[in-house]
Amino acid sequence: MLYDKEIPKLLNIKWRYEGEGEFIIYQHPITGMLDILNPVASIIFANCDGVNSVEDICSKIQSEFVDVDRDTINEDVCSFINYLIKEEILFLV
Repeated sequence: MLYDKEIPKLLNIKWRYEGEGEFIIYQHPITGMLDILNPVASIIFANCDGVNSVEDICSKIQSEFVDVDRDTINEDVCSFINYLIKEEILFLV
């Protein structure tokens, strides 16, 4: 896995849970635009807290979605983290 031991941390941005905790809405720090994350992306996003490693986040998702293989989870998590890094919303510590 690309970032297995890395620890992602969100920048100080505004976000909140919506839909009874199913998804997250956040405000992009540069554009000010709102973005709505699906439930899986919300799990990833909420766990980019500077404490959980990427491997920890993958394990949490796997415990929620047992029918999805670990390689797919790893790829999806790394892909979303790459997106957040590119958008200047997250950094790795």
